[in-house]
Amino acid sequence: MKKIYLMGSLCLSFIFILMFNVGNVSAEKLDNNTNASSVKDDVNSYTLAEVEKIIEDYLESNGKNFDPGSPQYSDFIFDQYLNGANPELANRDDYQAIAVYLSEYQYQLLLQEEKSPSNLISIGSKLYPAKFDLGKIKDLTIGELNKQILEEEAAAEILNSNIKYRK
Repeated sequence: MKKIYLMGSLCLSFIFILMFNVGNVSAEKLDNNTNASSVKDDVNSYTLAEVEKIIEDYLESNGKNFDPGSPQYSDFIFDQYLNGANPELANRDDYQAIAVYLSEYQYQLLLQEEKSPSNLISIGSKLYPAKFDLGKIKDLTIGELNKQILEEEAAAEILNSNIKYRK
């Protein structure tokens, strides 16, 4: 449970940073990695499914055919999340939306691993869920996801304060 709370806190912190440090994307900043029709003015208006498609297109254009949810895709997401391993992807104007997706993907993957440890498969020295999908949350916009996270954090804070008060 501590692991889930920690990941949730990390995701929330990351999203707060993005919310307060990300301005609107200007058309002047566009480069070869994006075009005017693919970059939205507001990061909060992207759905996770749209961002997943951006990542899939990026991978495909670089000769990598990783299906979302596969161990290879999960490794790519993790490496990009922690190390910014693909500078071409990290330099995109819509990377703020991609960064939120990377964070949420890691969080949801961790949740699934915690909920179903018997569903893990071993590949090399790592364990992966036998099947992983973001499910219904893919239809959420980043703005809706931010709101949901804030509500969950507020509920957890109330629960924590009630527990402390009872002691």
